[in-house]
Amino acid sequence: MISRPSHVATLLALALAVPPVHAQCEGWKAGPLQLPSTGTNAVDAMTPYNGRLVMAGQFYQATTSASPALNVVAWDGSNLTSFDTGMDGIVGALKSYSTGIGINTTHELVAGGSFTHASGTAVGYVARWDESTVIYNEPVWRPMGSGFDSYVWTLERAIVAGSARTYAGGEFTHSGSTTVNRVARWNPGTSSWEALGTGMNGAVRALRAYGGDLYAGGDFTTAGGVATGGLARWDGTSWSAVGGYFLGSVLALEVFDNTLVIGGGFPGINASPNLAAWNGTAYTTLGTGGTDDLVRTLHAVGTRLYAGGEFLHAGGAPAYYVAYFDGAWHPMGGGTDDAVFAFADWGPELMVGGRFMYGADGSGPSPRLVRFTPDGLPWFLSQPYPQTAARGATATFHAGPEAGDPSAEQWYRNGVALVDGATGTGSTVSGSRSPSLVVAGVSGFDLGSYQAVLRDSCGADSSVAATLDFDGTAGVEPGGLVTSFDAVGPNPTRGESRLSFSLAHAARVAVNVLDLAGRRVGHSDLGTLGAGAHGAPWSARTPDGGPLGPGLYFVSLEVDGTSLPARRVTLVR
Repeated sequence: MISRPSHVATLLALALAVPPVHAQCEGWKAGPLQLPSTGTNAVDAMTPYNGRLVMAGQFYQATTSASPALNVVAWDGSNLTSFDTGMDGIVGALKSYSTGIGINTTHELVAGGSFTHASGTAVGYVARWDESTVIYNEPVWRPMGSGFDSYVWTLERAIVAGSARTYAGGEFTHSGSTTVNRVARWNPGTSSWEALGTGMNGAVRALRAYGGDLYAGGDFTTAGGVATGGLARWDGTSWSAVGGYFLGSVLALEVFDNTLVIGGGFPGINASPNLAAWNGTAYTTLGTGGTDDLVRTLHAVGTRLYAGGEFLHAGGAPAYYVAYFDGAWHPMGGGTDDAVFAFADWGPELMVGGRFMYGADGSGPSPRLVRFTPDGLPWFLSQPYPQTAARGATATFHAGPEAGDPSAEQWYRNGVALVDGATGTGSTVSGSRSPSLVVAGVSGFDLGSYQAVLRDSCGADSSVAATLDFDGTAGVEPGGLVTSFDAVGPNPTRGESRLSFSLAHAARVAVNVLDLAGRRVGHSDLGTLGAGAHGAPWSARTPDGGPLGPGLYFVSLEVDGTSLPARRVTLVR
């Protein structure tokens, strides 16, 4: 191992090397955990699961749930919650996946590590989180068969030989009376762990599916009795070497740019130690230089590959414990001040976990977890949903950034910024610059498209657009008969359409046309019409007879002064 600079020396060097604006817009932020800066606590594994980010390792974390989190905790963007009473040892591996379709989807979460009990139940180093919706079944960790007789350090969900299974690797040799030798496959039909051949002669540290096979990396030298070195391939029947004997230890595997990327502690190829790539037939390098110490974790996001570990240089350039590759290696701002063990996606952000004290270019302590965004832009944790409301009712839209995000938020209707207070058309707006927008006393002029925008010094992010329409009660008469605006057609139209509507009784009828800004750009009075079905032409013209421009419009019928649910019409020219 190489000597490391002190915290102070590291952060001073970063302050001199990284311009403040660059650091700000690269998006380093403190993480949500509140862990002590001393002791052995660390974040060793992370995974998104059922709308939350699960973080695990060795720690004690206060939460908003009934009990504190012991070695595993969930983050929903606002709150930290525990998984029952947690584990009695390190959680070093997590794997989440979903099975089924639609309402029959089941979300699975499996954890492995050095623990022997989870939720107070003996589990043998591996457990499954049961969050079933069955009545009276409280969420709890449950055993997976007989578990194992020693540590589990890696988990993978892979389709090998046409079958999707969960795989575990580590230091174990048995599951109950079954010999499994450091790698095993879960059989859900028999609720037991199965051997993969005769297994390995040393610890398995990484598992990854690639090209229809399962690849295993670790400290072993043989797999299935075959001399493989620290990397081996399982095709569903037997183990084999990967491009010859692999010299050294493999600690991380990831698929990036159609190759299997290998990280760990090994000589490498072409003077690129600790990093290599396998394309299915041969080994290649990732840029030049490799790293100067162990690579412990790898994570691919789009055109970037992130690497973390115990190195201080990547590709020959300074990179404190973390770097990314996009054709060449780059530092991530100022990095951290100690080892990085885990990555996970959280929205557009990258969560970075390890045993460090500082991240975020030395802006402040963030023990064991920091957050990184490539562009530093704000982003929405929750998005608004379309709403329907009766005339005079209240509609609420919500688009929330993460708790503590300082970005300024502004709501728009049809592209026009909203302002709190009376609208002048009978309704009142509040929360126009907050996550929750409230429109009270909804009128026809409030119908349209609502969208929120977050802004910070690095740029802006827009929420999805959500529409507000009248619900089906807008035209219901006391006697049960319905006055309805049935259709506009053709739609899209080049300028000549027909409105179809029904009247429960004789009434005075007018047509109003609104643009995306909510302005009335068209109006025609159809006079008093009798009860029954009616049709009327709509020529897509302004009140002075000029043609409306192409775009999206809202056409509303006004019956005895009451507007019916508007119809959206696309006008093309």
